[in-house]
Amino acid sequence: MTGILYFVNRHMETGTIRISNYEGDIVEAVQTACLEVTRNDPIGAFTVDYITSDVVRIVSYYEADLTIAYKHTQADLKAMVSVAGNLTMKRELANTLSLCSERVVFFNTSFSGEEADVKDLVREAYFKTPAAAMGYPDVNVKLYPDEGTVRVIEITLHYPLDKDTFLLRRNAVLDAAVRLAESFSGRSEEEIADLFCSSLHEMAESGDGEAPCATAWDVLMEGQGDSEGFSLAYKLLCDQAGLSCIVVPGTRNGLPYFWNIVTIAEKSYHIDTFSEDPALHFCSDTDLTKRGYNWNPEKYPPCAERLK
Repeated sequence: MTGILYFVNRHMETGTIRISNYEGDIVEAVQTACLEVTRNDPIGAFTVDYITSDVVRIVSYYEADLTIAYKHTQADLKAMVSVAGNLTMKRELANTLSLCSERVVFFNTSFSGEEADVKDLVREAYFKTPAAAMGYPDVNVKLYPDEGTVRVIEITLHYPLDKDTFLLRRNAVLDAAVRLAESFSGRSEEEIADLFCSSLHEMAESGDGEAPCATAWDVLMEGQGDSEGFSLAYKLLCDQAGLSCIVVPGTRNGLPYFWNIVTIAEKSYHIDTFSEDPALHFCSDTDLTKRGYNWNPEKYPPCAERLK
């Protein structure tokens, strides 16, 4: 198997392996090794379509002539991104989304999960990159092999915008966020966090649900947004000001809803940036739970007390 992988890793279409001192069915052994590479080795499962072998005895040893057909190119192998674990992969996914890249392939040496877990990582990376969140892409995931902790993960992304439009909007919304953030420089973090919230409501109206308005672009550039759009715009502003902020996908009264958690002086608070009700700004977990909000608390920092 090691000899076969030597050829595969170099994307060689033919190769010969010399085998000495083997007792047993050599033809079956070579065929089994070829199947092991194509089915269970991460690189082999990703890149090889099939391998054929021809075994010949030459006096005291055997030669196995291999022919290897590939389903991915050598360029695909060279472009593969090596990561160790899901957290590292999520960071790389954020870069992928920021560039509107349509495909990324990871070689993950410490992967935990399945296809659904990869899609969750894409979703988390999407909400970490608000300037690039121009509409959630269709996500397709393939894993090589079918199981194991060392795997190749191929992700293809289909965006609602073409790349040129995406890049123009990304750059424009970033510029708008930088200008607004700079206008509040010199204020305390608490003041900035509060001013960002009020500024969004001065700039944008609540979406009526008839048209998509779930991006920072919609809020900052088009003047209209839903809870998702407001939360992404708020995170984008906080990112420019150096404030620690995350988007929280959850529900409110049983319906999909988004808000933010901001951390100030090592204490975290919920802010429903879509609401102008001050009682929903700088809240504790208990405050929001009592008002019908629901989220996965294991994924987010605890918000233990209300900011007075």
